[in-house]
Amino acid sequence: MYHFRFKASKSDSLFTVVFLLSLLSPFISFRAIAQANIKSEEIDIVKPYQPLLADAQKINLEAAPAKVDTAIVPLNYSVNAHLIAVPFAPAEIRALSMPAPESETLLHNLLKAGFGTQFTPLIDLYLNNGRSDKYNFGFNFHHLSSNGKLDFQNFNSNAAAAKATTYFAGTSLGGKLTYDRDVYHFYGIKQGDSSSQLSKDFLKQRFQNIGVALQFQNTQSNKQLFDYHFDFDFHYLEKAAALSSIPASNENYFHFGTDLHKKILTIHSANVKFDFEKEKFRSTSDTDLNYFSVIPYYQLNHTKGKITAGINLTFFNNTFTPFPYLEGEYKLIGDYLIPYAGWKGGRMLNTIESIRHINPFIGAASVADSKFNAPFIGLKGSYGNNLSYNIKASYQTKTNDPFFLPDAGSPTTYRISYYYQSKVINVHAELGFRESEHINFLLSGDANSYDLDFNDQPWGIPKSQLSFSTEYNLQNKIFATISIFGHTGTYTIVPEPRDTLQLKGRFDANLSVTYNYKNNVGFWIALNNITSSTVDLYYNYPTYKFQAMAGVNLKF
Repeated sequence: MYHFRFKASKSDSLFTVVFLLSLLSPFISFRAIAQANIKSEEIDIVKPYQPLLADAQKINLEAAPAKVDTAIVPLNYSVNAHLIAVPFAPAEIRALSMPAPESETLLHNLLKAGFGTQFTPLIDLYLNNGRSDKYNFGFNFHHLSSNGKLDFQNFNSNAAAAKATTYFAGTSLGGKLTYDRDVYHFYGIKQGDSSSQLSKDFLKQRFQNIGVALQFQNTQSNKQLFDYHFDFDFHYLEKAAALSSIPASNENYFHFGTDLHKKILTIHSANVKFDFEKEKFRSTSDTDLNYFSVIPYYQLNHTKGKITAGINLTFFNNTFTPFPYLEGEYKLIGDYLIPYAGWKGGRMLNTIESIRHINPFIGAASVADSKFNAPFIGLKGSYGNNLSYNIKASYQTKTNDPFFLPDAGSPTTYRISYYYQSKVINVHAELGFRESEHINFLLSGDANSYDLDFNDQPWGIPKSQLSFSTEYNLQNKIFATISIFGHTGTYTIVPEPRDTLQLKGRFDANLSVTYNYKNNVGFWIALNNITSSTVDLYYNYPTYKFQAMAGVNLKF
């Protein structure tokens, strides 16, 4: 066995082998041919192993992430307090005096005085304590009188009121004391007939009223989400006429009301109202009326609408009567289109205080209660903060509806006729517009259709009314107000020969302009009854003609 070992580079080794083979090849061939029987031998050639890539064994290695312990170990820390004495003295802090902010000076008192045609003086005085978050009090006085061109068309009105309100612990307590005295004259006579035999004192009728009002309520939200409101009203009214045929009368009226609200889950609330009214009327015949009602009701205030559902439980002179107390609305198209409907009923007392503002020429007076039921349906909405509208239709049944019929005497006076039951279809419409503080207007109207027995009419009450008012503000210097109003003619029964008569309707307008010369001084002018309409408001009582007034406003 022969061993050949070569230690060289790959290129040198290959060259050496090729060279040796080339030298030995003739001898090898010769020997292979010449020598026939030569013994064979195995020769092992050992050389360094050079592996090839194809001969390598591939090992697949797959990486696997290490397992992570996901268990959360709670960590508790404790820091022990350790007080260290620090030899440090802080510098003394001295109070720094800051100038108080200057508040805007408010002119909260007003004196308005003027004079007009037909010898018409006007005085309005308003006094107030000014801005305060603890209390508020004030006083006002009013005087207006006039002497019409017609005989005894004079009237005189005086009123005074003092009020005060205090705020404490999230509540407010307020009170008001009022006094008013109105004097009218029965000028419903045939002019020129017997006026020389009459006098103002003989035709005078005086209303004198003293009123007291109290209220207590919360002004801030509380933890219980409970709101409350209590109010009390009282008035004592005297009615006295110089005519011997008209008896004197007086009334004591009391009213106490409570309104409680409990909010539940933000949009729900449970509520209850209490109302108590008492009327003591004294004249040739005395009348006592007592009325009490309890109204438990539920309210839902949702962003898409509101629902009120309850019942009005009334007790009148020991008679119990329930009435519905229902109302709901839904925002069909946001605030633009909101249909609503409801049904409400109850009782009300017809006091002389409320009736005299409708017809001050009543003679013998009387009081009564009215029972009403009124389902209604409507549509309302608003566009931005400028335009708003409301259309409402209702059907009301009412007992003891007060109408006014003239008597047969001269001067003419009116008696209160309580109609036993009236059925009225009412359509009410409003359209309002407001553009910032510069201009706004309101158009309002009512149309009524009465269903009465025996072709009766609502004596002394106009069936339809329309009013329009607009205000214009020019740079807070000039303020103008225009009001236009009208109503259909009222129905009455002529004393002789007892015929039904419809008076003419009325259409009139008023204009007033105020100019603020300075911050505390202004001048004004008012033109009333511009059309000079003399239509009878009541039978034999024509209205005032054109009237002009001018005056000054003083603020302090």
